[in-house]
Amino acid sequence: MLSALSLALFAALPLEISDAKQSLLWRGEVYELDEDDAGLPEELGEDARAALTRWMPLAERYGLELALSEDELLLLCIEKGRKEALETAEAAAAIVNALLPAPDREDAPKKLRVRVDRPDASWEESWSSDTTSERLGKGTAVLLQMREGVQYESLLRRLRSDDPTLADWAKTAKTQYGFAIPRPLVAAWIEGGRINEEWNAKSELVHRTVSLLLWRNFGEIPFWIQLGLCWHVEMEICKGVWCFPYRDGFVWASEHTGWDRTLKSRMKKRSK
Repeated sequence: MLSALSLALFAALPLEISDAKQSLLWRGEVYELDEDDAGLPEELGEDARAALTRWMPLAERYGLELALSEDELLLLCIEKGRKEALETAEAAAAIVNALLPAPDREDAPKKLRVRVDRPDASWEESWSSDTTSERLGKGTAVLLQMREGVQYESLLRRLRSDDPTLADWAKTAKTQYGFAIPRPLVAAWIEGGRINEEWNAKSELVHRTVSLLLWRNFGEIPFWIQLGLCWHVEMEICKGVWCFPYRDGFVWASEHTGWDRTLKSRMKKRSK
């Protein structure tokens, strides 16, 4: 159940309110939802239920459709086409699980399960030493489709209000086309507005899904590894790369779909 403070925060925001009835797509069934979580499937796990309780008010205000993956790992809040979007996100998750399945934490070396604060700690020791280490392998990742302006900015205000340490980050995120963060496990992308021709909604969904699942399963890993894995899954599903976090402006065609040709060109002078 949302706190009175959270409800008051939403009520104070100058948002366009939708009168669309809230519903959830899960395992091929559509569940009509009412206030106070009425209508949620009884068999839902604790993490999925918590994610729905937290984000349903925002989704309802904007008329966003809710879709939950069969395994309850992903919750999508989108304007329309939730069945197709869910299939795309689940396809991305399947590739991640095939390449990097979540490890069994119970059998992991103890040093990977204990927080390490030493400045000289090795990468292996500090790999899961962030504040989410006790939550690794748990939680439902949330992906939100936002419109530029009031919608997107209200989402950033909500995150900043819940966690004041995100204040500086929110200033930067406001200038971007979207974001993905590990705490809370949530991502968003802007649909419409000042989007340039280099942008692709499907790629955004795939890329952000992979980021969230990597954080969920492994904690914070080196950014270049994360980015490379996200782009790999983008190429598998979208046949190219269109999501470039923290980058604005023109992107060359070779950066979208010419990676294989560029690689061959750079490697042709080397031996097999």
